[in-house]
Amino acid sequence: MYGEPALPSKESLLPFFKRHKVMSTTRSDCMYNLIMLEVPKSKYLGVLGADGTLVGSIKLVIRPSNLPCYKMSESSIRSIQSSYHKQTMADDVGGEDEWFSGTYY
Repeated sequence: MYGEPALPSKESLLPFFKRHKVMSTTRSDCMYNLIMLEVPKSKYLGVLGADGTLVGSIKLVIRPSNLPCYKMSESSIRSIQSSYHKQTMADDVGGEDEWFSGTYY
C-alpha cells in the first residue's frame, strides 16, 4: 500500500488498520511512502477492495504483492531500441534538430 502524494500518518491509518485487522506493517527501504501489510486471509479481498480509499486528502493505493514481475529479454530490448533509433533517424531529415543547435550532454 502506498499513499498519493504521501503516506498518511500512523495515527490517521489506525482506524483503517483496525477495520481490516492488519497484523503487521513493514516500511519499504526503497520507496518512502510504501508499506507492506500483513492481513488475515479472510480480510485480503476486503483490503484490495479498499484501493482508492481517502484518508484525509491522501489517496491509498493498494496492490497485491504476489503479482509476477515480468522482465523483457535483452534481445527484445535491443530490438526495440534499434527500431526506435531507425525511426528517429528517419524523422530527423535535416541532421540536427532545428530548435536546438547546441551541444547534447
